[in-house]
Parts: sequence; C-alpha cells; structure tokens
Amino acid sequence: GVSIYTMNYTKVYVNVYAVEPSDWAAYKTFLREYARTDNPPNPPGRLVMDDTINLEAPSDVLTETLIDLSDVMEGDYGHFIMIIKPPKGFFEKERYWEHILTWVQVTQIGLDAIVDHSEMVAWATALEDGAPLSGITIRSDGDLSVTTGEDGLARFDIPNTGILYLTATKGKDVALLPRSSYTWSDDVWASRKVNDT
Repeated sequence: GVSIYTMNYTKVYVNVYAVEPSDWAAYKTFLREYARTDNPPNPPGRLVMDDTINLEAPSDVLTETLIDLSDVMEGDYGHFIMIIKPPKGFFEKERYWEHILTWVQVTQIGLDAIVDHSEMVAWATALEDGAPLSGITIRSDGDLSVTTGEDGLARFDIPNTGILYLTATKGKDVALLPRSSYTWSDDVWASRKVNDT
C-alpha cells in the first residue's frame, strides 16, 4: 500500500491509473499541464480506482493512512499514477497545491545508474536483501537493451540520442529509473565531450 499523512481532514478522494514505464514522458507532460491550468487533463493510463476514503483521526493530530492497491493490481507487480485530493469548502476553489500526484511502482528490483561523460553502469539488486541480480534485462526509452552479469552490473555507452529512463525486467517485474522526476524539464543522460582546461 501507499501511506499518506493528513491532519484535520475527514476524507480524501483517490484516483489511481494503471500505467506502464513507457507512459513516463506523458506523465511528465501531465504534471506540467496539471500545474498551470484550471481544467487539468487526465493522466495517461487506465483508471482503476476512483474512491473516497474516510479518515478516522483525532483533531490536530498528524495521522498515517494506508491506501491499499492490492485490489487494482494484476499480479504481484505494477506501475500506477495516484492523484489524492482533500475535500474543498463550499465557497473554495480547488487548492491544487494540496493535491498529491505521484508515480508508484510495485517492484522487487532495485535499479541504480552511475555515469561519466560517455558511459553508464546500471546496477540491479534485490530489494529484499540487496543481492546482485544477474540476467536482468536493462532497457532504455530508445533502442538500448543489455543484460546484467553475475555482479548485477551492465556497462554500456550512452547513446547519442540520450536516455530519459531505464527499466530493469525480471519476468513480469519491471522497475523504472527515470533520469529526473523534475516536472519542468525532460532531462536525459547524455554523452558529452571532455575538454582539457
């Protein structure tokens, strides 16, 4: 499940959309549009939850509430966009700064990346115990596809087109590692020239 923390709210509205890692670029576009319009678009993906969650908590106490995703999951893994909104008062406009918009992934793969000016090392480990994962397929948003060795590492040149995100796949489990989650740009891992100074 996903934990949220609230104070002095009696309920929240929760929308959950099932997505794939390939929806990452569209999700970033959605975040930008959501922040700058009074009629935000729907996020990418398929709506799988549209619910009101009643919160039982004493006044003036920060309270944790667990939102269970098990009913909307198909199997043990998945990727979701969650939009969580508090209720608004009768005369109030939508308070967008109080909304929670987040990408959630349910995975057992830990994926990290280390780069220099021209090369990347992707490292896949088991979240359960930190053990390196061999035979994991590492892909980019482009044509890159490599496989991790016994040490969980895959070393490769950064393609000229750059890399917006990486995925690591083990069976039906797919982990996503974006270059950046910053809303206002689509940064990529890119190769660059090294000059003497």
